[in-house]
Amino acid sequence: MDLNNEIKNLVFVAKASQLKINTFEEKKINKIIIEINKKILTKSINFQLSKLAVEETKFGNINDKVIKNFYKTNSLVKELLKQKLSAPFKNSKKNIYEIYKPIGVICGVTPSTNPIATPLNYILNSIKSRNSIIICPNPRAYNTCLMLIENIRIVLKKHRFPINLINIAPKELLRSEMIINLFNLCDRNIVTG
Repeated sequence: MDLNNEIKNLVFVAKASQLKINTFEEKKINKIIIEINKKILTKSINFQLSKLAVEETKFGNINDKVIKNFYKTNSLVKELLKQKLSAPFKNSKKNIYEIYKPIGVICGVTPSTNPIATPLNYILNSIKSRNSIIICPNPRAYNTCLMLIENIRIVLKKHRFPINLINIAPKELLRSEMIINLFNLCDRNIVTG
């Protein structure tokens, strides 16, 4: 399959997965967020990811990454669980009710300096808001992001969520001019780095 068709297929499966979770109850969404958080922040997986990140990127040290992943992600999860996105929300300033709806497929570009917490937080935010996400990691952090996504997909599969809710862009695409095709096909692009 050529790279352009691979991009189209990646977005297609991401969108199909996103549509499947549109009707999931808030309780089910919150449960998967908690389970993903538990899995990734276990001492062994957090350490393995942090070790690989330091080896692969040559940035930081393992213990600092373990601590950063733990505190940054737990803080986010605590805030996400407070949010009620499935019910109308009263905007007192405008005196109207707002209804949150998913965007669709998000493309998340992540830095080599933070190859675990940033994509993990993108993923958790995306799932909470019932979006799918395609991570475009810095090539120097590709294997770390791949390992992260593989571990999250284990949790998704166990809890009967579509595994293509989260994806990673093909490595050969990341330094290619064709990456703009992926950006154009996604509903929203988020870039950190």
